[in-house]
Amino acid sequence: MERITHVMSDMHWALVLKECNESERKKKEWLAQHNINAKSFYKWQQKLRIQVVTDLILSEAD
Repeated sequence: MERITHVMSDMHWALVLKECNESERKKKEWLAQHNINAKSFYKWQQKLRIQVVTDLILSEAD
């Protein structure tokens, strides 16, 4: 069950990152408008980037 929660959090934050990055507003403005803590945003951005790179490395190793 805990794994499902992690996947849902990852999916939620991936969507938040996508929406923010596709916005024409500055990140700081977009985050304030959506009541999202900037530290949380950047923490998740880093976490998901590392996850993508790790997945790529592992898939190339196969």
